[in-house]
Amino acid sequence: MMKSVIWALAFAVPLAACSSASGPTFNAYQINAQDGIATYRVECHGLLQGQGVCTDKAKEICVDQVVRPIEPVTPFGRSTDVRTLTFQCGPAPAKPVTAAPPETRPAAVFVPAAVVKLDLNGDANFDTGKATLTAAAKRKLDQLLAGSRGIAFSHGEISGYTDSRASAAYNLALSRQRAESVAGYLRSRGLQCDDLTVRGFGKENPAASNATASGRAINRRVEIRLSRS
Repeated sequence: MMKSVIWALAFAVPLAACSSASGPTFNAYQINAQDGIATYRVECHGLLQGQGVCTDKAKEICVDQVVRPIEPVTPFGRSTDVRTLTFQCGPAPAKPVTAAPPETRPAAVFVPAAVVKLDLNGDANFDTGKATLTAAAKRKLDQLLAGSRGIAFSHGEISGYTDSRASAAYNLALSRQRAESVAGYLRSRGLQCDDLTVRGFGKENPAASNATASGRAINRRVEIRLSRS
């Protein structure tokens, strides 16, 4: 019996072991940690030990913690007779939850409208009987220019209108002068338009009734239409 013990001890060489313990029918090792967790190996030799000796010794090492096998080895054809058992103590560590990458969306692209429209109507845009732009009219035109900056328009129409009072010749001339004032202001501030048509229509094409003061104010207007194609 003593010769068997000496033989077992002589060949119990731990692989990358930190410490080991040996008995008559088994060898136990602490091997290199895996994933930062202490890892052990039990080897059961000889014909006298019963099945499950390696498992029993692993339970002794883990004390009150569960034995978590990593690599059990059994003789061919004897799946329950574990002879070499590599294991760790305790439940398996939780796998880190990988956060899903944030959803990427394409940046919003500003697409200018195909047609830009602006109506200057009412008495706030021109003084009575004059074609000079007021400060209020210039602010509206500046907003149009800011929204259209960098856009080259292919066609544009600037049309002037009046109410039905005064003579037809007077209204036609005044509506034309007001349309020219608007066109000149836009051009002087960088409006890009290949084909800009400027016309005066006088009292034609009323947008509201000329029978009321509010309707006549709406009819006194300059319409701006700019298109990109």
